[in-house]
Amino acid sequence: AKHSDGNTLYQDNITNACYKFLNEAILLNETIKTMVVTELKSNPFIFVDSMYVDAEKVAFQLNFEAAPYLYQMPTKYKNNFRELFESVGVKQIFTVEDFASVLEAIKNANNCRKISENDFQLSRRIISEGIWGLIREKSQDFCEKNYGQIPLP
Repeated sequence: AKHSDGNTLYQDNITNACYKFLNEAILLNETIKTMVVTELKSNPFIFVDSMYVDAEKVAFQLNFEAAPYLYQMPTKYKNNFRELFESVGVKQIFTVEDFASVLEAIKNANNCRKISENDFQLSRRIISEGIWGLIREKSQDFCEKNYGQIPLP
């Protein structure tokens, strides 16, 4: 969030208070937790880069810029409200499937036209830092099953 902007700082403070309330609420009992989680999953509610995004677009760790498709959880929320964010499906790290879906989304958004320089650079980061980083570590299965189907720029 850009704290030089008064509205964003105000929004950030309100969002922080809401997360605190919701995090405490889900710890009360399973019924309340289920209700809160169900409602939150259907709305973009994680405040990243001065806007709200869906939980499925956020991971606790992302080592490169992948907006507007994927985001890293802001540091200030990582530890304070971890139970809340884990409950709604925020992942520790994105998977090869997540990265492949971004490449597919870029392909679909450009509809077989030449992609922009920004989309090309994002695709390059997704492939070299996202997919390749996971393949080196452990996640070769998805790529083997989908060989030739992951869109490349």
